[in-house]
Amino acid sequence: MTDLITIQELSAAGRHQECLQACQNALQLKREEAYLYKYAGKSLLALGQFEKAQECLVKAHQLDGSDLEIIKDIGNIFLNVGNQGAAHEWYEKALKINNNYAPAINNIANLKRQSGNTKEAINLFKRAIQADSKFIKAYVGAAASLLAIGNLDQAESFAQQALAINENTRGLNEILGIIFQNRSKPEQAVECYQKELGINPKASNSLLNLGLLLLEKGQAAAAAESLSKASALAPSDQCSLLLAQAYQNLGQFKESIVEYKKLDINNSQNKMIPFNLGLCLLQTGNNNDAIEVLKIAIQLDETFVPAWGNMGIALMNEGRHQEALPATQKVLALAPDNPAAHMNLGQIYKELGQLDQALAATLKSLELKPDNPAAHMNLGQIYKELGQLDQAFSSTTESLRLRSKKSKTTANISTLTSSLGQKLTRQDFIPTFFDNAVMRSLDDDKIWENLDIPKIYEELNDSRENRFITFAERTTRTNGLRLPSALSVTASQGTHSLIKWKNFEIYKSSNDLVIYWMLLNEIKPDLIIELGSGSGGSAIWMSDICKALGLKTEIYSYDLNKPRVKHENVTFIEYDLTKLNRSSCRLPMVDKYKKKRKVIIEDAHIDMKSVLLELDRYLCDGDYLIIEDSGIKQNEILEFTNSRNKKYQADQFYLDFFGTNMGCCIDSIFKIFPD
Repeated sequence: MTDLITIQELSAAGRHQECLQACQNALQLKREEAYLYKYAGKSLLALGQFEKAQECLVKAHQLDGSDLEIIKDIGNIFLNVGNQGAAHEWYEKALKINNNYAPAINNIANLKRQSGNTKEAINLFKRAIQADSKFIKAYVGAAASLLAIGNLDQAESFAQQALAINENTRGLNEILGIIFQNRSKPEQAVECYQKELGINPKASNSLLNLGLLLLEKGQAAAAAESLSKASALAPSDQCSLLLAQAYQNLGQFKESIVEYKKLDINNSQNKMIPFNLGLCLLQTGNNNDAIEVLKIAIQLDETFVPAWGNMGIALMNEGRHQEALPATQKVLALAPDNPAAHMNLGQIYKELGQLDQALAATLKSLELKPDNPAAHMNLGQIYKELGQLDQAFSSTTESLRLRSKKSKTTANISTLTSSLGQKLTRQDFIPTFFDNAVMRSLDDDKIWENLDIPKIYEELNDSRENRFITFAERTTRTNGLRLPSALSVTASQGTHSLIKWKNFEIYKSSNDLVIYWMLLNEIKPDLIIELGSGSGGSAIWMSDICKALGLKTEIYSYDLNKPRVKHENVTFIEYDLTKLNRSSCRLPMVDKYKKKRKVIIEDAHIDMKSVLLELDRYLCDGDYLIIEDSGIKQNEILEFTNSRNKKYQADQFYLDFFGTNMGCCIDSIFKIFPD
């Protein structure tokens, strides 16, 4: 008797391995005790060892043919191995002994429900409840079946009755959550799902539905947490889609892309799926991939304006302006008063050198949306290229004024926007790190916590306007403090003015200048190849540094717009880098690269994939590849370098010389090693 009590307690507690061992120990002394085979079989069934479980339970049934639980469990074995017919026969066999045996009735009801006979299943669940009013599983089955046919009131009634019997029953709160969700009562539904998860943390359906409701409420972080758990337990397309949306709302675009790519994008019938994936790819700088998935969205709906618009932006980002033009014109054919499309059209025309059309399109954009700071900035650039400097300055200043509307800065906005507008106009609208920091701070004061960046700019600009002041005035202004350390790299390209070399502006930070000088001294290159000439100042500076170091280094600098300057050992080459995506095109003068130690500097950021593949042909052991302003190109760089095994090794000596990535190259100073 003691053995039976112990074994029953172990079985009820779910300690199946211990229960099995206790049965096996007892069977050495009592070979014909039915209960020992019964509980050994129950433990084996719970452990998933169905063949051994069947042997034990059949033996138990031979010893005691009247035990209904043994008969029912034999039926459960057949159910677990997919033999529903045999399972049904054993449940019926139990009912022949006792027509009111609730577990057997309940299991037959579940079989009916699984086969689609929901109404018949409901009647059987009710019969099981009549046979045993405390049999919780029948209440759960009845509630779930009634929910399936849309009878929410009766489903709720059975669920509540079951909770009154045992409030910790698994599945009941989930059913109530679905009922409240169907009744558009999200607060009650959330509460029910949370209760269910308190009872069963692995209730994947509750995790999924809770994530959906939290996402609808705008609680993206909590939604992502719930959905990621659901995905780990029961992956599904619905879960991946919701999780992708949650990550997208959080700005975690890389994670969102991973989830979207779990879906069959190519065969999707929902245009929003490839569209949103395209947006995420755009945000991470994967323009070419974005173009391909946006094409899928457009195939599903050729009038889908946002897809055409973002397609145009992705093509612009890659320098493919001739292709961006018809995409943007398509937007305007569908939505003639779309101000963003007119603005983008203006930028495309500007890049194509069609300045009159660029001006007309940008002015139209501002006619439709006069308070768009980006359009005013673009207008300033166009006026500058047209030689209308007063209008350029006016438009740029207006852009900055509009951006500052929500700023809480203590700086004088009128003075600040005027001086920064003049500075940007002088710089051909190429902002320094610090210019960008000021403009971002005008947009959003939270970017630099506890720092009033526009006020700092105002004070630093005063250093340019009022160069000489007394020591007393200086100490009153600074309080003897240095520029906040958080701004060290931000200010390193200059604050009120750009760094100059021989009157040429150089868009490099002070840190970069020192790093280049040290690197050139170490490598002693025969040839420097620069993609992106700008004004030509960078190439001229490097030529002079090499000469000072006693090097006879030649410099080839490529750009679509060739600088109109000449300098010893510097050759400026006019070339459109977008041509490199054609297999037959090569960089001019590549025959001069052979057998020379090279430093190659990529600062054009046009069609990175094709450019890197081209450069890879010429980079040899000991050469260097330097990719400037690489923050938004990390994915493309990672994909490229991974495809080349260990040929490209990041040089941490230079990358972290002034602190981690305290220059214009984010992890992208590479020494070349043997392939």
